[in-house]
Amino acid sequence: MDYLFQMLVVYAADDVNQTTVKTSEPKNKKPIVGSKFSDDIKNLRERFTMNPGTEIIITLQELLKICPRERKRSDAYRGLIEELKRQKITLTIQSRKNRTP
Repeated sequence: MDYLFQMLVVYAADDVNQTTVKTSEPKNKKPIVGSKFSDDIKNLRERFTMNPGTEIIITLQELLKICPRERKRSDAYRGLIEELKRQKITLTIQSRKNRTP
């Protein structure tokens, strides 16, 4: 009888340990992927020195050559500008259009 009780305790303890391992794993395990702007940032780093606090002023035409987009407007770079802001780098896109107030 003691043997059966010991086996029951061992079996129950083993079942608890397996359950604990399963619950400690994250449910939505997503692989860590680099930023979707990593290629753009890499291309900018080849041309500019980018340290925190750096300000890059560039025309839209130059930026389109470095980081091509289907939509050829400055608003196509909003995500890239925000990503660089998180890295404390300011990207300013100059327009060739003359705007009068």
